[in-house]
Amino acid sequence: MKTWGLLGTMSLTLFCFAAVLLFRTARCQGSYGPTESEVTAVPLWDAPLPSPQYAGYINIPGTSKHIFYHLFLSHQSPAKDPLVVSVPGGPGGSITDLDIVPFLYSNNFADPSSPSLIPDNVTVSPNPHTWAKAANLLLMDSVAGVGYSYSQNEQDYNISDSQAQTDMEATLREWCQTYSYFANHSVFLHGRSYAGKYVPLLGQAILKGNQEGAKPSINLEGYLIGNGVTDSATDNINIFSLFSAWPLIPETLAANLTQFNCGTLTNPIDADTVKFTGSNTTQVSACTELTAQVHSHISYNVNSMKWNGDCFYGQQTFIEALAKQIAAQMAAEGIDNQVWYNQSWTNYKPGAGCNEDARATHMYFNRADVRQALHVQAVQEQAGLWLGLNPRVAAAYSYDIPSVLPQHQFLISKGLRALIYSGDLDWQVPWRGRGSQHWTSQLGASLGLLAAWRPWFRPDPRNYGSHVALCCTPL
Repeated sequence: MKTWGLLGTMSLTLFCFAAVLLFRTARCQGSYGPTESEVTAVPLWDAPLPSPQYAGYINIPGTSKHIFYHLFLSHQSPAKDPLVVSVPGGPGGSITDLDIVPFLYSNNFADPSSPSLIPDNVTVSPNPHTWAKAANLLLMDSVAGVGYSYSQNEQDYNISDSQAQTDMEATLREWCQTYSYFANHSVFLHGRSYAGKYVPLLGQAILKGNQEGAKPSINLEGYLIGNGVTDSATDNINIFSLFSAWPLIPETLAANLTQFNCGTLTNPIDADTVKFTGSNTTQVSACTELTAQVHSHISYNVNSMKWNGDCFYGQQTFIEALAKQIAAQMAAEGIDNQVWYNQSWTNYKPGAGCNEDARATHMYFNRADVRQALHVQAVQEQAGLWLGLNPRVAAAYSYDIPSVLPQHQFLISKGLRALIYSGDLDWQVPWRGRGSQHWTSQLGASLGLLAAWRPWFRPDPRNYGSHVALCCTPL
């Protein structure tokens, strides 16, 4: 099973096809959206909402799929500011707790090492860096089975890249039909990690659909991708050298992995992949042993989103305890809970080892009052337990589009502006070697748009930059 995390890191190296992402004004009229979908209050938030919000489900026509969305209107000018549509990574990830929204969620556990304690002490605080300060922000789950999204048909949870592309376009067009206020807004797509594939796939579907007369037409002008999965052949090709440079593994181990051409951590050459690689028996045997050593060094003990970040080892135990607590509440209310518990926990176990501490969001988004405020199903219904990453979707996922480089080239050729950014602490989708740095340079050169690299800096000395390549117009 391959999974990529949802979050990038904030020490950034930028690669962009446009010098500045300029947002055009838009002509709009009418109400924001359906009254029954308006979010009038946010649990644990005592102040007035910073801007109007809408949330609920978009039902994909002709299917049993119900896709969750959450709209935060711009704090400044909803009529003039663009619409940024953000989709999740994973595969199987939810978009609901993305850190660009107006709220931050935190817990205040007395004993952070004790995952079995589930006190109701989540804090909701304002996010000073929310993108809603300058844009209308639409969070849209990509497929059924992630976050609050669901389907009455179990087969709909067997997702592929191509099916996700179809479902995302259908969901967004249906949403635009419902929210006609945004009919003339400039639209920008955004995503991180595995959404590095979803964003260009969705962009391609939108432009081709517009050309073929699909309604409503969507005024797509650009896209943003952070630490994005792009091309299976090059994304992590030099990952082991990067591990030794950080350092996460010994140099001798990295040298041996390179010597035997052992692929990448997420797609290593071993006995299961030999029929695809044509590798000889000696290579397969050596790489199987060497990649196992890599796993022993980092897979359990290193935070994949931020290799020097903190570890929370109790995610699996915590989710189980949370499911038991909810099941107990259901029993106290006279609700038959055994089937729900088996489906919600037995089939949905997250990975063990080092994880981001996501207890606050899992407690918050599984609260009954939060689900009610966001107009989504109760936890005992088909939507089930909210999980930041649903392993059931990830395990059944089909990676049928190995590269989205053709989609990037298509979008750029159509005049879209793109910002590709990468945190230098994410070891799952790194920028160095043949990651973001490689493919943006190669694509920029092939389009005749590559400019020289130069350093960039932020005023805050704690957030210094690295380098930026400008691939369309100079600053």
